[in-house]
Amino acid sequence: MPPTDLAAPATPSLRRIHHAAVICADYARSRHFYTAVLGLRVVAEHHRAERQSHKLDLALADGGQVELFSFPAPPPRPSRPEAQGLRHLALAVDDIDAWLAHLARHGVATEAVRVDEFTGARFVFFADPDGLPIELVEQTPADAEQALRTLELRRIAALLAADMATLATLHAPDYQLLSPSGRSFDRVRYLGLIGDGTLRYLQWAPQAIAVRASAAMAVVRYRVSLQLGTAEAPGSVQPCWHTDTWERGPDGWQAVWSQATRIADPD
Repeated sequence: MPPTDLAAPATPSLRRIHHAAVICADYARSRHFYTAVLGLRVVAEHHRAERQSHKLDLALADGGQVELFSFPAPPPRPSRPEAQGLRHLALAVDDIDAWLAHLARHGVATEAVRVDEFTGARFVFFADPDGLPIELVEQTPADAEQALRTLELRRIAALLAADMATLATLHAPDYQLLSPSGRSFDRVRYLGLIGDGTLRYLQWAPQAIAVRASAAMAVVRYRVSLQLGTAEAPGSVQPCWHTDTWERGPDGWQAVWSQATRIADPD
């Protein structure tokens, strides 16, 4: 065992899986499969003529991506027998039965549905046009609640960093914020103030995040310490209750309403 360095810095955080890369044999065939059959949204598409290569960026609802590549005559990668290394691509879904019917309509053969012996979640395997195993895992209510907690933490991190690209994806077009003072901000005004630096969050420290979720709507609530201002002129820390309403649409979950209520006499 290597010696332990008590003074060593903490391990940096790995935030999430950013993308999975897939190399295909027939670009047009695989493009159709991943967009028309699996319904992934095209983010960007490029053709690199000098490499005779296509690159297609496809978005999942949670912000993760699948990158589809083509190269001249790539060697096949056998899926059977199972060997060392990366094994398969797994995607979370809400209703496996709906997906089984959808895949059948598109002529995609699936294995039998199984149940995970440890989590109790149902899952099923099928293959892409090149034989890459793909797994669908049916989310449990606890999975959905944890996914929303993760999304809220991602939104908080983006607000603190003024990450406008992430904020744009997580706030619905009709988003509205009610501030602790009772002022109302629509999406354009709110994100505009963050983008130009007029509104800066110095601290957004949530306590335990409670979630109530249904298939298409969720409410997230937690107690939080908020601080606005600048490094040179920080404002006071305000204890608040914060509530978000999220809705799920074609591009995944987005915040539609937020309300922060100042706690007058924090205990």
